[in-house]
Amino acid sequence: MDRSDSPQTIGRALDEFEAALFVGRGAELRAFGAWLDDRETPVLNVHGRGGIGKSTLLRAFRRDAREQQRRVLHVDLDAIEGSPQGFWAALAPGVGDPLAYAEQERALILIDSYARFPWLASFLQDELLTPLSAGKVVVAGRAPLGPDWRPWRALIQSMPIDVLAPSDARRYLLRRGVTHRPLIDAILRTAAGLPLALSLAADIVLELGAVDLSTATEWHLAVRSLVEHLMHEVADPDLARLLEACAVVHHFDEPTLAAMTGVDDVSDAFARLCSLSVVRAGQHGLSLHNDVRNAIADDLRWRNSDTYAALRERALEYLRHRMVDATPAERHWLSTERMFLWENAFLHSLLFQRTGGSDVAVTLGGPDDAKDAVLLERRYQDEVLPQQARVRWQRGYSLEQMLEWLSRGLQLDGARVVLAHDVRGRLTGYNLVLPIYRASCDLLAEDPVHRPVIAKLGELGIECPDRPDEAAGYYLVRMCVLDDEAEATNAALVSDTLGLLAREAVYLSVAALPLHRAVLETLRFERIEGASATHWLPDHPFDGYILDLRRVGFEAWIDALMRGREIVARPDADSLDRELTELLPVLEDDAAVGASSLAKIAGDADAVRRLLRGTMTSLRRSTASDLDLALRAVELAYLDRAAPHERLAERLSVSRSTFYRLLRRGTRALAEALSRGPDFSP
Repeated sequence: MDRSDSPQTIGRALDEFEAALFVGRGAELRAFGAWLDDRETPVLNVHGRGGIGKSTLLRAFRRDAREQQRRVLHVDLDAIEGSPQGFWAALAPGVGDPLAYAEQERALILIDSYARFPWLASFLQDELLTPLSAGKVVVAGRAPLGPDWRPWRALIQSMPIDVLAPSDARRYLLRRGVTHRPLIDAILRTAAGLPLALSLAADIVLELGAVDLSTATEWHLAVRSLVEHLMHEVADPDLARLLEACAVVHHFDEPTLAAMTGVDDVSDAFARLCSLSVVRAGQHGLSLHNDVRNAIADDLRWRNSDTYAALRERALEYLRHRMVDATPAERHWLSTERMFLWENAFLHSLLFQRTGGSDVAVTLGGPDDAKDAVLLERRYQDEVLPQQARVRWQRGYSLEQMLEWLSRGLQLDGARVVLAHDVRGRLTGYNLVLPIYRASCDLLAEDPVHRPVIAKLGELGIECPDRPDEAAGYYLVRMCVLDDEAEATNAALVSDTLGLLAREAVYLSVAALPLHRAVLETLRFERIEGASATHWLPDHPFDGYILDLRRVGFEAWIDALMRGREIVARPDADSLDRELTELLPVLEDDAAVGASSLAKIAGDADAVRRLLRGTMTSLRRSTASDLDLALRAVELAYLDRAAPHERLAERLSVSRSTFYRLLRRGTRALAEALSRGPDFSP
């Protein structure tokens, strides 16, 4: 068929656009053409490191094969359900028998992103290649096909892919529109022929207006070093400033960047920022590509630590204020955003991937998902846990009994089940959290690991109401993660659990393995004395842990974490009322303020004054109008010290005795607000 006679389609236009940018790979294309005619080697194995251009080369193979009137079938293993059924469905969508169809059409089958699913090698050998007598298969991945392909070696042609030659790299940049010769030379020195590096360099140069890359020396992994040096050469200073701010936070939007940079209107630069290919949209705003963000942040931290620290502090303050009026759902994810700004290396390694990896999404499940979660738990117990610890189930409580107990917990009224799925839709992990109420306490008491913790509820001052919606606490029962996408799944599930802490309840859990203990102890959970059990992990006792945020408050807790201070419980309203009555008249005295209980929460005298000012502002914004005059009196008399009390009474048009009654009433309201916590959670 003459392609010039076929109608123009979006797919064809994309093919033509990509073909116009494709450069080099002449030897590979010639080898591919010869392989197509070779009946002795049905498999072509394309392999090379990330960013080397394997997928681009496969698309060039597809174009060449179609020019020869060959049927081409393409499967990207990163984009399918990880099962044989998912493979067949992607190979020939809508076809009843994909293998017969491939055989009949003598198809060229392109398999991209070859990964080591447990079933993949044997599946391709036994279910695809063995019965396929007419057809050719290309398998592309980072590494050559491994030892499990040894019996097939004589039937496989290997095609390693390396960087582009300098002349081809130069042609690519010219086709992209980079024409300034010194700039091209600088990019060639920096990118070292790596296609991904060249693509990103061209993108940044064209979008940001970088004009001189002479300071760049090398780019080892396609992104990191290049961005570090390009940030010095961004032609648009407003955009450069926004990029630095973006690199400090996990997610961002226009108000976040305005607050961090101190610029009221960042809309123009923000619009240019959104057009960059390194900016990604997500559920909670925008984010930079992980590698780009890390490179810019590391460079800024090293080059200008004061600017980095100032951006971080402004982000913390903005997020703290944003949580004041946030809905419960917003508070849930905002707490994790604030955790990103806590530069705790251990927690960051769990929550936030340093390099690009597979995305994992979490969703709320329900009773209908119990079966899938139990199956995943069984896989974990059979395959993952024995690699981490010695497992020995006892006669009185077997694995089957535990799984049956877990199934009931997953279906319990009020259970919070969170499921993690990778991009292929595979379940890679789950969380189970139970509200602490009568039915959940009864269920937890049945399990020998959780029974010692439940026995301590009375000593811990935790009640078990009759209904889950009356619970004032949560039991973190289980977080299960398979080896598949373990890093991303851990990050997603731990992040979700952290969001629960914004509810300012009491939280209970047990931990046995060192990693689980480290997570809880990093978050300042405390061991419960006498709540310990040794069961199916004989070398690792299960210890109970508690974090009680009912009196500490989320703000005091997270601030103590961020600043490495002791967590101090909030005083009650009566104690604060007495203290404020004495403290407010001498609020300018650093020694008196620094010795107060509020200083133990806020940090120092200046922080106490900021805390009082912020509490007053938020209280006036949310309180009833009949209390506003009392709060205004406290603000004028103590926070502003605007005038003597007699003059202030005249300004408010009240008598002196009424003015002093207003001061008492306003002080009490301020004390009650502080006793609830700086974030004013109900």
